[in-house]
Amino acid sequence: MDTTAYLPLAAAAGLQQALDVTSNNLANGATAGFRASRLVFEDLLTPADPARGPIAMPQPRMSYTDTRAGTLTPTGNPLDLALGGEGLFAFALPDGGIGYGRAAQLTPDAEGQLVTAAGHAILDDGGAPVVLAEGTGLPVVGRDGTVSDGTGAMIARIGVYAAPDLATWQRSGESLFQPRDGAPEPELMEAPQVIQGAVEASNVNPITEMVRLIKIQRAYDQAMSVGRNHDELRRTALSKIGQRA
Repeated sequence: MDTTAYLPLAAAAGLQQALDVTSNNLANGATAGFRASRLVFEDLLTPADPARGPIAMPQPRMSYTDTRAGTLTPTGNPLDLALGGEGLFAFALPDGGIGYGRAAQLTPDAEGQLVTAAGHAILDDGGAPVVLAEGTGLPVVGRDGTVSDGTGAMIARIGVYAAPDLATWQRSGESLFQPRDGAPEPELMEAPQVIQGAVEASNVNPITEMVRLIKIQRAYDQAMSVGRNHDELRRTALSKIGQRA
């Protein structure tokens, strides 16, 4: 394939990935604790042509997470927890791993464990699920993460972890993240800011994402139009070459 034909296809492929990422951001604009994804592009240089020199083609290199915090919304529900400043809650995953996230809208399960809507138990600072004994009332959660039952007895201390490299972590669904293989494990924060009765919204700005989506769609259409025009010119040239003199 000649370079002229490859350029619009390469651009369209990258824009398709950008379109998928932006669409996913928009779809999660109302998902508590969600962090938007972004793509990083780099120039891929073709081997130098003596007549034209190298040609640069943009290629998506990696995605990263926008770590800006979402707004905090008071709910009045004592089982809704949010974080002020930095930090992540830890949740037990079905495969035995640990997922980290900012959204903690909890409810007691049949065993008294505080779990998310997806069934992930929130973990204390020792890595164990937080369990409410039956009949002890709703918990009271302090700013430092300590959990007391309705009788005033301390149950546990919710683990809050520092994640300085969150932008490069992999997603594990339900607005949760996990460090990639080889990355250092997150460490407990000594002075977290746990906020009871509030939830952190997604950090996606719907208007900004919609504008980005429209720009990407237009750029994609333009790239495909260039490709179609090139194909038409090539067909015309071949038809004329094939004609008898």
